[in-house]
Amino acid sequence: PYLIDETQEIAKKYDAVWWGQQLERKVGPFLKRCFPGRRSEFQILLDGEKVFRARAAKPSMSKIRCKLLPGWPAHSPDLNSAENVWPWAEKELKAMEPDNCTFEQFQKLVLKAIRNYPSPEKMVGSMSKRMAKCIEKKGENIRK
Repeated sequence: PYLIDETQEIAKKYDAVWWGQQLERKVGPFLKRCFPGRRSEFQILLDGEKVFRARAAKPSMSKIRCKLLPGWPAHSPDLNSAENVWPWAEKELKAMEPDNCTFEQFQKLVLKAIRNYPSPEKMVGSMSKRMAKCIEKKGENIRK
């Protein structure tokens, strides 16, 4: 996987060591700012990207007192709202994005596209059906 930075250039290939550094430098401080005084561990939901779950990143997860949400299937985009919204939003973005768009302009367009998602209620309302299907398929993608 590659990281695209604020200049919209591919900055470098990222790996579990890089992810561990991001956890300690950015995620941990962010969680402390948002939840001051919290004593219990944080449970976070991450997708199936291997760097998120790699052995090299685990010490950083422990250091910032985070663990993965237990029992959540690693490879089930059907239960991840971002995976459901993004294909639609991406089409919207392609239609809206002007030539030579700056990163700041692009950020605003992304937010606009996501906010214009036509059926968030349908996505929430269908969650129980998608969860049942996911359990039936033992965590695999239900669309396969």
